[in-house]
Amino acid sequence: MAVSSFIPPTAEIDRRIGRRLARRRRELGVTASELERTLGITSGVVARFEKGERSVSAAEILALSRALGTTVSYFFHFDGPAAAGKRNAGPAGMADWFNEVAEAESFIEAYFRIADRKLRRDVLGLLKAAADE
Repeated sequence: MAVSSFIPPTAEIDRRIGRRLARRRRELGVTASELERTLGITSGVVARFEKGERSVSAAEILALSRALGTTVSYFFHFDGPAAAGKRNAGPAGMADWFNEVAEAESFIEAYFRIADRKLRRDVLGLLKAAADE
């Protein structure tokens, strides 16, 4: 299968990131205007992000994650079939792929927070054993 078959349309990614942004902002009780002031961006931009009308650059996602106290990968954890335990392939199943990437990033971040090198190796050994490797 070609790599391009795994890349969803940009508009779909923008809408999904926008929904995650809106959810996190509301969870924290932060208004769009407050977030715009914190980030030093033009009025109305957050609403355009949230509606998927404007793409969010990598630098903006990093700034948003810091302002909203979350990880960059948070914005790429999409609700969809994967959340219900279903497995899909291709563009219709992009939620699965993005969720798996976000899960892997989360695992790697936690792995490197383990200060004890021996414990890290043990965790890696456990993971390999669970994967029948």
